[in-house]
Amino acid sequence: MLSIAISSVMDNRMNEPNQNEQNSIFITNLQHGETVNYSLVIIKGIITYGACNNYEKIRCKSNRNKTESFWEVYNREFKVLIELEKGDNVIDLEFTGLHKTNLLLRYEPRKTNLRVTPVYIICQGHDGCFQCPPEINNSIESACARIAFGSKIIQSVTAEKLHESGVGRKTFQLEHEVDTKSPECLVFRSALNVNKARKMKQDELWTHFGRELMLSELGSNERKFLGFISCTRFKGTDIDKPLTHDEIVSYTEAYAALGGGGLALFGTACLYTWPSSVSDIVPKLLDPNPVNTKRFMDDSGYRGTIGGCFATTLGSVFHELGHTFDLGHTKDGIMGRGFDNIDRVFLVGEKRSAATKDNNNFNGKPVQHSTVSLQRNINVTMNVAEPLRVLGPRSKTTLGNFVSMSKSDIVRRSPNVTPITRPSSVYSTITNRMADSKRNANRNNGNDTVYWPRNCAVLLSYHRWFNNEFGRERQAITRYLKFDKNKMMILSTAGLRIVEVRDESNADKSPGYKEVINLLLSNWQYLIHLVIEMESRFSFEDLNYFPPLENGHINIIKFLKASSDLLSIVDCFGKLLKPVKQDMQGNIEKIKNNFVLDERSCLLDLMLKETNAGGNIGAEATLWLNRALLFFELTFKEILEHLKEKREINMKIIFNTAYQGSVKKYHNWAVQKLFMVICQLSPTFPQIISSLGLENRDCFEEKMTLFNDSLHVVRCAIDNFFIDNSLFCDA
Repeated sequence: MLSIAISSVMDNRMNEPNQNEQNSIFITNLQHGETVNYSLVIIKGIITYGACNNYEKIRCKSNRNKTESFWEVYNREFKVLIELEKGDNVIDLEFTGLHKTNLLLRYEPRKTNLRVTPVYIICQGHDGCFQCPPEINNSIESACARIAFGSKIIQSVTAEKLHESGVGRKTFQLEHEVDTKSPECLVFRSALNVNKARKMKQDELWTHFGRELMLSELGSNERKFLGFISCTRFKGTDIDKPLTHDEIVSYTEAYAALGGGGLALFGTACLYTWPSSVSDIVPKLLDPNPVNTKRFMDDSGYRGTIGGCFATTLGSVFHELGHTFDLGHTKDGIMGRGFDNIDRVFLVGEKRSAATKDNNNFNGKPVQHSTVSLQRNINVTMNVAEPLRVLGPRSKTTLGNFVSMSKSDIVRRSPNVTPITRPSSVYSTITNRMADSKRNANRNNGNDTVYWPRNCAVLLSYHRWFNNEFGRERQAITRYLKFDKNKMMILSTAGLRIVEVRDESNADKSPGYKEVINLLLSNWQYLIHLVIEMESRFSFEDLNYFPPLENGHINIIKFLKASSDLLSIVDCFGKLLKPVKQDMQGNIEKIKNNFVLDERSCLLDLMLKETNAGGNIGAEATLWLNRALLFFELTFKEILEHLKEKREINMKIIFNTAYQGSVKKYHNWAVQKLFMVICQLSPTFPQIISSLGLENRDCFEEKMTLFNDSLHVVRCAIDNFFIDNSLFCDA
């Protein structure tokens, strides 16, 4: 719980409006004033002090929606779900009538044409009513409401889990966010007869509907369709014994759970278990009523409950939509079987534990694998050649004459090419063995076992559907990636990074892919930056200094490089400062996303231009990053003074001194107490030196003196900029 609670130590804007320092409601995953590009938000937090039992609930109310909602608090932990409206939303939270806080969130969809389009597919001859118990509304309108809301849930969890992975709160946009005139779920009338559809296999349905959608007026390469078949029907059975999942599927017509390319397709046999509003999410997940397995499909991961059906089918949609974003299977997490427990994302305490799927087999039957292929373990050995020399300014090598160059010339002269060679001498051996402790740590990401494995998080963070499109035309000209079949070589102008290795042999055939490629290497390898050419692991010897002031200008590219190198140093201060690093990384990403970056851009000019135009996202991110820079400047200053005077270095005292002189005044009472705990658990200075890969203190003292001097000059210039332009005077 401690690591969650300190996630905003450096950038604690969420607490600025609180007039009472004794406020006990501490929000752990969002910042006051944060902008999100999706409407359904999960607010996580803790009650930091005072009496707290498991019977009281936290009250939530928005200024844009006057409806009140109440949410469980268990062992001081709470989770609140609220649907935002476009623009600013002020959310009031109140606990036991004594403790109150408010959170400002801005909902602003990204400007993009790339979208996920929820579609309800009605076959010819079918009335559009999905299968359900008689007391449930199964109209077309009800189906669309459930599908639309389920899509928002998946959109929200995608963002939250990427945020927990450290790559930013990124997600896709939905159809109605891109085209405001479009309904939240489209109804598509298929020419396929209902009787024929019920006789087709799921891969045949995927192929047919995919082709039909693309040939319709909806067809576009800027859409990924999330389709649901209205005529799915569980035929029923009189068999009393429990059925395996394969047996259940055999009794189900027009069943599908497939994703890839531009379509993720699903049946609707369990759609009746889905909610259509925020207030229904938790009750639906906790619904303990058993599925009538003789009349309705049980797709609950062998839990046998209505709540289990909702969790497993929602998670399955989440998983298959991941395939449309080019993700492969993983051993654990969302792209493995971790999606079964998606209910844990929304629940707290005993209810979360009670609803969790048991990993043990049900009555000895094999675990349900409707969407995941089994994997085989391998050992991989590869060559990693010497880093290729970067071309000098006089080199005449261009993309145009790569073809005419020999392989040896390319390797010798160009940083943009990596030859594919067979293993001979071993420079690096990589295996797929991972310690159980690391695996368990990954499973507990966000305290709910649902997470993006590192390779998936990296792929999604760079995916077109998750990023702004601005500037892509220019990037397409300057960035080049091509596989030359004749020379068996990969040509790249931007370097190569191995993120994931997949095996095409012995793979299952599946729609949307020529082959489903099973992931073979374990997640830990993607925590290592195995990079060829342009990018390499951080080395303290190659530390980038902050840029010198040139006519009052701060080069933004060099500023961001130095800030990123500082984050690598922060890694060496121990895992407890990881949340601090994530806050700084988040501000760096905001600067990158809100400013046009080139070698001549000045950070101060860009902030002034932004604020004059009425914006402040990039400037505010710079403000909070600069405050964090002051903390580390004072930390390094204290260390260097102790080294110079040959005094004992006590990192606990140094961290506390730096905190007192920098960001403490921006934090409330609860955060200040939490930071005191961090100081007590800080690593020793010899441990930091060892983590940096240094043999002695001399190298650290020499490099850090220059680094800290450059940091001081730039930080002061940024401070003066805010003062001179009267920006954030009350922040």
